[in-house]
Amino acid sequence: MQENPDIPHGIILNPLANAGLAQEKWQRLLKDPQAKKLGLLNAPVFLVNENASENGPLDQVTEWTRSKLDAGARNFVAAGGDGTVNLVLNALMRIKNQAPFASDVKLGGVALGSSNDFHKPQDLAHRQDISGCRARLNFNEAKALDVGMVSAGRTNRYFLINASIGAMAEAANSLNQDKKLGFLKRHNMDLAAVAAGLQTIMRFAPLNLVVELDGTSLGALEIYNCGVVKIPHFAGQMRYDSPFEPSNGKFYVHLVSKIGRWAAIKLMLALWNGKFSGLSKTKSFTATRLRLYADRDFALECDGEIVQCREALLEVIPQAFLVCP
Repeated sequence: MQENPDIPHGIILNPLANAGLAQEKWQRLLKDPQAKKLGLLNAPVFLVNENASENGPLDQVTEWTRSKLDAGARNFVAAGGDGTVNLVLNALMRIKNQAPFASDVKLGGVALGSSNDFHKPQDLAHRQDISGCRARLNFNEAKALDVGMVSAGRTNRYFLINASIGAMAEAANSLNQDKKLGFLKRHNMDLAAVAAGLQTIMRFAPLNLVVELDGTSLGALEIYNCGVVKIPHFAGQMRYDSPFEPSNGKFYVHLVSKIGRWAAIKLMLALWNGKFSGLSKTKSFTATRLRLYADRDFALECDGEIVQCREALLEVIPQAFLVCP
């Protein structure tokens, strides 16, 4: 099958994104003339089922995506939140690792989620807007971006946005698991992020972490948070002040040492305003490889998805995948 190279060939739609509002957004979006122009109306759609298997929807998304690749599809769209983007990326990377596919496979997205960090900064001129939803569907201009890989035990996960260990990861876990926060997230992501942050500040104990950057040990540290960044945005309005450089071949690593509750609140307010550099108890580095060992199990969050582990390796795969700008 010869596919039109300019339009989507397969859409992975998560109707439960944004606490269940994604389906409503998608139906409204399809009525916009822009949706027809961009090829969204006629592309085959796979509906994500969160309870599809023991591995969640990853197995089924992988199988469906592989069948489309075999039939000639090259342009895939993650329609949902950041977790949906992460899901499609991991399905494609799993297939690629098993049997390398054509180098022209591309990933785009339609923002139907709560935070939609994949679609930030939102003021970039080449990003489309369809019925109020940001979209990355310019397949003609797709560029090779870095992919982060997390190895934790027998688990390999991939991410495009950022990863975190410590307080931010625990807050992200709360946003995913806490029903009250889920209800709040459905209506106001910024308010939900603040509530999750305050809840985490009240109960989170710093981690004792051994940190290695590119083979050089920083020693054993008491860490409140470790951010591993490709795209500096996260959790609604919060963002680091490191550059937006998604294809520079390295991570920006932001460490926060043990701090008290009031300092944690000030940190959250600073990140809300896009400030991090120079804050007390903070350090920033660049690295291509980050290894972490902890004294207890911890949550490692990548693109909003959580892996539980006691040690982890994070590596940059430079310019590993074509992504719509």
